[in-house]
Amino acid sequence: MTTKLLTALLCFALCLSCTGQSKPANNAQQEAPAQESPSDEEEIREMGLLKSAEDGGYPFMTLQIEFPERGFEEYFSVNLQEIGVDPGTISKWVGRYVEFYYTSKIANALIDLRLEGKSLLGTNPNDLPEGLKRATGILNCPDELSGDTPGTLSVTDPHEFSLDFEFFIIQELVDAKGQIVEAFYEERTQNKVTKIKVLKK
Repeated sequence: MTTKLLTALLCFALCLSCTGQSKPANNAQQEAPAQESPSDEEEIREMGLLKSAEDGGYPFMTLQIEFPERGFEEYFSVNLQEIGVDPGTISKWVGRYVEFYYTSKIANALIDLRLEGKSLLGTNPNDLPEGLKRATGILNCPDELSGDTPGTLSVTDPHEFSLDFEFFIIQELVDAKGQIVEAFYEERTQNKVTKIKVLKK
């Protein structure tokens, strides 16, 4: 009797243990769909007065947008192919209020790249602004030259860092691939418009 009783108690305890473990899994399955994706969280909605729209070489434009109520203005980049708006339409919106969505991030802006002291970008050393950051490492970039959109190149020290730059890939960069270069760069805030429309008067 004692053996049967112990066996029954062990079976009962095992059943309780299994039941207790199954509940969190069910809860997790119910809660998962309610989570927001990171892309939704990064997009910011704004309204402002479009002051200017400068051509940055198709499909890019730089928009100057003013926020009169808050007393400041800001610059935003836009890829017209991504948002499905043509340059002429954007230009007609200058002087009107627009509603737009954008993302904002800190990115490395490449100012000059030198191989053995010579600029690969044809930049005059005297034209470089003061206070730039410097990094020396191995250049890596695509073998294909850029078309309408920039590519990504990197300057890497295998033991310390890897810096990525969004930049138009030219032949001079491809020829220097795999060699040790010195990068001059600065950190900039990149505001990129993802959607935009003009507000009705």
